[in-house]
Amino acid sequence: MPKIYSNNPFYPEETGAFRHELKLLCSAQDLAIVRARLKNLLPFDTHAGENGQYTIRSLYFDDYNDSCLRENEAGVDNRRKYRIRLYNGSPDRLQLEIKRKRHGMTQKLSCRLTREQCETLMRGRCPPYLPPLDPRLREEYWGVSDARPRAERREAEAALAPTEEEREAARKQAPLRELCLAMKTRLMRPVVIVEYQRTAYTYAPGNVRITLDENIGASARIDRFLDPEISLRPILPAGQHVLEVKYDEFLPDALARTLQLGRLRIATFSKYALCRQQAPIPLTQWKAGN
Repeated sequence: MPKIYSNNPFYPEETGAFRHELKLLCSAQDLAIVRARLKNLLPFDTHAGENGQYTIRSLYFDDYNDSCLRENEAGVDNRRKYRIRLYNGSPDRLQLEIKRKRHGMTQKLSCRLTREQCETLMRGRCPPYLPPLDPRLREEYWGVSDARPRAERREAEAALAPTEEEREAARKQAPLRELCLAMKTRLMRPVVIVEYQRTAYTYAPGNVRITLDENIGASARIDRFLDPEISLRPILPAGQHVLEVKYDEFLPDALARTLQLGRLRIATFSKYALCRQQAPIPLTQWKAGN
């Protein structure tokens, strides 16, 4: 992945590339046709089972003003969503993801979580995390008056500069630090669970990933997120599913023709937004320390 340099102190050197992401609503018949066409053309995702399918469950966060939801509905550019994700109902692999949308392209930044960290975030609290990479964001740096000479400030900054080991460890927790900052300044809290079954195919040229998402459901029972099974409310009409196509620079013509059924249309679709409509947040969710 190419490196992206930014002025964001949480990610001074970002490694996640922005990608194209196309979403299409399709029927069960359309999905069966696409699955039959891709069966002998593309391999399954290496993380999937023998049939290429696995279950994804995500816990989404939003603030007291529903900013993530409103920005999504309004199509605001340069927006982001925060979520914790687990697979096949198992808490063995918990991952915090920040999905950014800019100029119609998406980027994912992620870090692994322990079960204890996840349970703390589910209660709307921040778990312990490493200090930021930028010394200017540390309390020690501001311990002396800002009126000190520039040379003294530079000396203090150099003294607080992290080692390469500390830098690597802190970089891995950058998404967690960003979420915790949002929780402290914007009252970001977990609001809804989204779950669905996914069949994923990959294609190396263009770094293409095609996913078929079925049986999308929602739940407002945040406390049940780590349970093996939870009750869900369907958010789409029976027989309707989602096809997603993600790629870097180009989509090979052979795949574009394979996915062309004549009646499929690119749609503005958000699982999070639809699930929020179907699973309202309990008012108690916004109580401090809940």
